[in-house]
Amino acid sequence: MAGELYSVVAGSLAQASRLEVLAHNLANAATIGFKADVPVFEVTSPPRTPAGPGIPLTRSLPSFPPELSVEGTYVTFVGVKTDMSPGELRNTGNPLDVAINGRGWFSIETPRGIRYTRKGNFTLNNQGQLVTQDGWPVVGNQGPITLQGGAVKIDPRGAITVDEQEVDQLKIVVPPSDDAFQKEGSSLFAPKPGVAPGEAEATGDVKQGYVELSNVNVIKGMTELMDVLRAHESYQKVLQALNEATSRVINDVGRLR
Repeated sequence: MAGELYSVVAGSLAQASRLEVLAHNLANAATIGFKADVPVFEVTSPPRTPAGPGIPLTRSLPSFPPELSVEGTYVTFVGVKTDMSPGELRNTGNPLDVAINGRGWFSIETPRGIRYTRKGNFTLNNQGQLVTQDGWPVVGNQGPITLQGGAVKIDPRGAITVDEQEVDQLKIVVPPSDDAFQKEGSSLFAPKPGVAPGEAEATGDVKQGYVELSNVNVIKGMTELMDVLRAHESYQKVLQALNEATSRVINDVGRLR
Protein backbone atom coordinates (compact mmCIF):
# COMPACT_ATOMS: atom_id res chain seq x y z
CA MET A 1 0.00 0.00 0.00
CA ALA A 2 2.84 2.39 0.82
CA GLY A 3 4.33 1.86 -2.64
CA GLU A 4 1.11 2.87 -4.36
CA LEU A 5 0.79 5.90 -2.08
CA TYR A 6 4.33 7.10 -2.79
CA SER A 7 3.80 6.61 -6.50
CA VAL A 8 0.62 8.68 -6.49
CA VAL A 9 2.14 11.46 -4.39
CA ALA A 10 5.26 11.57 -6.58
CA GLY A 11 3.14 11.74 -9.72
CA SER A 12 0.97 14.49 -8.28
CA LEU A 13 4.01 16.58 -7.32
CA ALA A 14 5.54 16.08 -10.76
CA GLN A 15 2.31 17.22 -12.40
CA ALA A 16 2.35 20.32 -10.20
CA SER A 17 5.86 21.14 -11.43
CA ARG A 18 4.78 20.51 -15.00
CA LEU A 19 1.85 22.88 -14.47
CA GLU A 20 4.24 25.58 -13.26
CA VAL A 21 6.41 25.22 -16.38
CA LEU A 22 3.40 25.32 -18.71
CA ALA A 23 1.99 28.39 -16.96
CA HIS A 24 5.36 30.16 -17.27
CA ASN A 25 5.49 29.39 -20.99
CA LEU A 26 1.96 30.61 -21.61
CA ALA A 27 2.62 33.79 -19.61
CA ASN A 28 5.52 34.52 -22.00
CA ALA A 29 3.74 33.58 -25.21
CA ALA A 30 3.77 37.25 -26.26
CA THR A 31 7.38 37.91 -25.14
CA ILE A 32 9.62 38.65 -28.12
CA GLY A 33 12.43 36.13 -28.52
CA PHE A 34 11.22 33.90 -25.67
CA LYS A 35 12.22 30.23 -25.83
CA ALA A 36 9.85 27.77 -24.19
CA ASP A 37 10.89 25.60 -21.26
CA VAL A 38 10.47 21.83 -21.48
CA PRO A 39 10.02 19.93 -18.19
CA VAL A 40 12.38 17.01 -17.59
CA PHE A 41 11.41 14.11 -15.35
CA GLU A 42 13.30 11.20 -13.91
CA VAL A 43 11.35 7.96 -13.94
CA THR A 44 12.65 5.30 -11.54
CA SER A 45 11.43 1.75 -11.94
CA PRO A 46 10.71 -0.37 -8.86
CA PRO A 47 12.83 -3.42 -7.98
CA ARG A 48 12.39 -6.65 -9.99
CA THR A 49 11.22 -4.99 -13.19
CA PRO A 50 12.80 -5.27 -16.65
CA ALA A 51 14.43 -1.89 -16.11
CA GLY A 52 16.21 -3.23 -13.03
CA PRO A 53 16.19 -2.08 -9.42
CA GLY A 54 16.03 1.66 -9.04
CA ILE A 55 17.43 2.52 -12.48
CA PRO A 56 16.74 6.18 -13.29
CA LEU A 57 15.49 6.82 -16.82
CA THR A 58 15.82 10.52 -17.67
CA ARG A 59 13.66 11.75 -20.49
CA SER A 60 11.80 14.86 -21.65
CA LEU A 61 8.09 14.26 -21.54
CA PRO A 62 5.50 16.46 -23.22
CA SER A 63 2.98 14.16 -21.51
CA PHE A 64 3.52 11.55 -18.85
CA PRO A 65 4.06 8.09 -20.41
CA PRO A 66 1.90 5.09 -19.45
CA GLU A 67 4.53 3.63 -17.14
CA LEU A 68 3.95 6.48 -14.69
CA SER A 69 0.64 4.85 -13.80
CA VAL A 70 2.21 1.45 -13.10
CA GLU A 71 2.19 0.36 -9.50
CA GLY A 72 5.44 1.19 -7.73
CA THR A 73 6.80 3.50 -10.44
CA TYR A 74 8.15 6.83 -9.23
CA VAL A 75 8.56 10.06 -11.15
CA THR A 76 10.50 13.13 -10.08
CA PHE A 77 10.72 16.56 -11.67
CA VAL A 78 14.45 17.26 -12.14
CA GLY A 79 14.42 20.59 -14.00
CA VAL A 80 13.85 22.14 -17.40
CA LYS A 81 15.62 22.33 -20.71
CA THR A 82 15.05 24.99 -23.36
CA ASP A 83 13.30 24.52 -26.68
CA MET A 84 15.69 26.32 -29.05
CA SER A 85 13.45 26.11 -32.11
CA PRO A 86 12.95 29.48 -33.86
CA GLY A 87 9.86 31.57 -33.44
CA GLU A 88 7.89 33.19 -36.23
CA LEU A 89 9.30 36.44 -37.68
CA ARG A 90 6.98 39.44 -37.69
CA ASN A 91 7.40 42.58 -39.78
CA THR A 92 7.24 45.71 -37.59
CA GLY A 93 8.73 48.30 -39.94
CA ASN A 94 10.83 49.68 -37.05
CA PRO A 95 14.41 50.20 -38.34
CA LEU A 96 15.86 49.30 -34.93
CA ASP A 97 14.04 45.95 -34.81
CA VAL A 98 16.25 43.11 -36.01
CA ALA A 99 15.69 39.37 -36.34
CA ILE A 100 17.92 36.47 -37.36
CA ASN A 101 16.39 34.10 -39.87
CA GLY A 102 18.34 30.96 -39.01
CA ARG A 103 21.04 30.16 -36.48
CA GLY A 104 22.80 32.89 -34.55
CA TRP A 105 22.49 35.09 -31.49
CA PHE A 106 22.92 38.81 -30.85
CA SER A 107 25.67 39.70 -28.38
CA ILE A 108 24.65 41.88 -25.41
CA GLU A 109 26.87 43.56 -22.81
CA THR A 110 25.50 43.07 -19.29
CA PRO A 111 26.94 43.59 -15.78
CA ARG A 112 27.47 39.79 -15.67
CA GLY A 113 29.42 39.79 -18.92
CA ILE A 114 28.48 39.15 -22.53
CA ARG A 115 25.14 37.43 -22.91
CA TYR A 116 23.20 36.35 -25.99
CA THR A 117 19.64 36.84 -27.16
CA ARG A 118 17.23 36.45 -30.05
CA LYS A 119 15.15 39.34 -28.73
CA GLY A 120 15.94 42.01 -31.29
CA ASN A 121 13.51 44.84 -30.47
CA PHE A 122 16.34 47.28 -29.83
CA THR A 123 16.18 51.00 -29.11
CA LEU A 124 18.52 53.96 -28.54
CA ASN A 125 19.46 55.34 -25.13
CA ASN A 126 20.23 58.99 -24.34
CA GLN A 127 23.85 58.52 -25.45
CA GLY A 128 22.83 57.17 -28.84
CA GLN A 129 23.82 53.61 -27.97
CA LEU A 130 21.88 50.73 -29.46
CA VAL A 131 20.47 48.90 -26.43
CA THR A 132 17.97 46.24 -25.42
CA GLN A 133 14.64 47.14 -23.84
CA ASP A 134 16.37 46.57 -20.47
CA GLY A 135 19.07 49.10 -21.37
CA TRP A 136 21.97 46.69 -22.03
CA PRO A 137 24.25 47.74 -24.94
CA VAL A 138 24.13 45.71 -28.13
CA VAL A 139 27.63 44.62 -29.10
CA GLY A 140 29.14 44.98 -32.56
CA ASN A 141 32.51 43.90 -33.91
CA GLN A 142 33.99 47.13 -32.49
CA GLY A 143 32.22 46.96 -29.13
CA PRO A 144 28.99 48.64 -27.98
CA ILE A 145 27.25 50.21 -30.97
CA THR A 146 26.65 53.97 -31.06
CA LEU A 147 24.44 55.47 -33.76
CA GLN A 148 24.64 59.20 -34.43
CA GLY A 149 22.96 60.78 -37.41
CA GLY A 150 20.02 60.01 -39.62
CA ALA A 151 18.70 56.94 -41.38
CA VAL A 152 19.86 53.59 -40.01
CA LYS A 153 20.15 50.62 -42.33
CA ILE A 154 21.13 47.07 -41.40
CA ASP A 155 21.98 44.71 -44.24
CA PRO A 156 21.60 40.91 -44.30
CA ARG A 157 25.16 40.50 -42.97
CA GLY A 158 24.34 42.66 -39.94
CA ALA A 159 26.41 45.59 -41.19
CA ILE A 160 25.03 48.90 -39.89
CA THR A 161 25.13 52.09 -41.92
CA VAL A 162 24.08 55.58 -40.86
CA ASP A 163 23.56 58.12 -43.63
CA GLU A 164 25.17 55.65 -46.06
CA GLN A 165 28.33 55.30 -43.91
CA GLU A 166 29.08 51.90 -42.35
CA VAL A 167 29.65 52.34 -38.61
CA ASP A 168 29.79 48.76 -37.29
CA GLN A 169 28.46 45.26 -37.70
CA LEU A 170 26.26 43.31 -35.30
CA LYS A 171 28.31 40.68 -33.49
CA ILE A 172 26.36 37.53 -34.17
CA VAL A 173 27.50 34.33 -32.51
CA VAL A 174 26.66 30.83 -33.66
CA PRO A 175 27.02 28.31 -30.78
CA PRO A 176 28.50 24.87 -31.42
CA SER A 177 25.17 23.20 -30.61
CA ASP A 178 21.61 24.04 -29.57
CA ASP A 179 22.26 22.96 -25.98
CA ALA A 180 25.43 25.08 -25.57
CA PHE A 181 23.52 27.95 -23.94
CA GLN A 182 21.54 28.14 -20.71
CA LYS A 183 18.74 30.60 -20.03
CA GLU A 184 19.12 33.62 -17.76
CA GLY A 185 15.78 35.30 -17.22
CA SER A 186 13.23 35.33 -20.02
CA SER A 187 15.37 36.16 -23.06
CA LEU A 188 19.09 36.23 -22.20
CA PHE A 189 21.37 33.21 -22.51
CA ALA A 190 24.88 32.41 -21.31
CA PRO A 191 27.26 29.66 -22.41
CA LYS A 192 27.15 26.60 -20.19
CA PRO A 193 30.27 26.09 -18.05
CA GLY A 194 33.18 24.94 -20.18
CA VAL A 195 31.43 25.74 -23.47
CA ALA A 196 32.83 28.34 -25.87
CA PRO A 197 30.09 30.62 -27.22
CA GLY A 198 31.28 30.20 -30.83
CA GLU A 199 32.90 32.49 -33.32
CA ALA A 200 31.26 35.67 -34.58
CA GLU A 201 29.79 35.01 -38.01
CA ALA A 202 27.93 37.03 -40.61
CA THR A 203 25.01 34.69 -41.21
CA GLY A 204 23.49 36.45 -44.21
CA ASP A 205 20.10 36.08 -42.50
CA VAL A 206 19.73 39.36 -40.59
CA LYS A 207 16.38 41.03 -41.27
CA GLN A 208 15.88 44.69 -40.40
CA GLY A 209 12.38 45.73 -39.39
CA TYR A 210 11.46 42.30 -38.05
CA VAL A 211 11.29 40.66 -34.62
CA GLU A 212 11.27 36.99 -33.69
CA LEU A 213 8.21 36.05 -31.70
CA SER A 214 8.07 33.53 -28.87
CA ASN A 215 8.23 29.89 -29.94
CA VAL A 216 5.48 28.95 -27.47
CA ASN A 217 2.66 27.05 -29.14
CA VAL A 218 -0.33 28.44 -27.27
CA ILE A 219 -2.83 25.85 -28.52
CA LYS A 220 -0.51 22.98 -27.61
CA GLY A 221 0.23 24.60 -24.26
CA MET A 222 -3.45 24.97 -23.40
CA THR A 223 -4.08 21.35 -24.40
CA GLU A 224 -1.25 20.17 -22.14
CA LEU A 225 -2.59 22.38 -19.37
CA MET A 226 -5.94 20.60 -19.57
CA ASP A 227 -4.12 17.25 -19.54
CA VAL A 228 -2.32 18.25 -16.35
CA LEU A 229 -5.55 19.32 -14.65
CA ARG A 230 -7.26 16.05 -15.60
CA ALA A 231 -4.24 14.06 -14.41
CA HIS A 232 -4.22 15.94 -11.11
CA GLU A 233 -7.89 15.14 -10.64
CA SER A 234 -7.19 11.46 -11.35
CA TYR A 235 -4.36 11.40 -8.82
CA GLN A 236 -6.67 12.90 -6.21
CA LYS A 237 -9.28 10.20 -6.84
CA VAL A 238 -6.67 7.45 -6.55
CA LEU A 239 -5.33 9.01 -3.37
CA GLN A 240 -8.83 9.12 -1.91
CA ALA A 241 -9.36 5.46 -2.82
CA LEU A 242 -6.07 4.50 -1.16
CA ASN A 243 -7.03 6.40 1.97
CA GLU A 244 -10.38 4.64 2.10
CA ALA A 245 -8.72 1.24 1.58
CA THR A 246 -6.22 1.98 4.35
CA SER A 247 -9.05 2.98 6.70
CA ARG A 248 -10.89 -0.27 5.96
CA VAL A 249 -7.76 -2.32 6.70
CA ILE A 250 -7.25 -0.49 10.00
CA ASN A 251 -10.88 -1.02 10.98
CA ASP A 252 -10.72 -4.71 10.05
CA VAL A 253 -7.60 -5.20 12.17
CA GLY A 254 -9.34 -3.46 15.07
CA ARG A 255 -12.35 -5.79 14.85
CA LEU A 256 -10.11 -8.87 14.78
CA ARG A 257 -8.63 -7.80 18.08
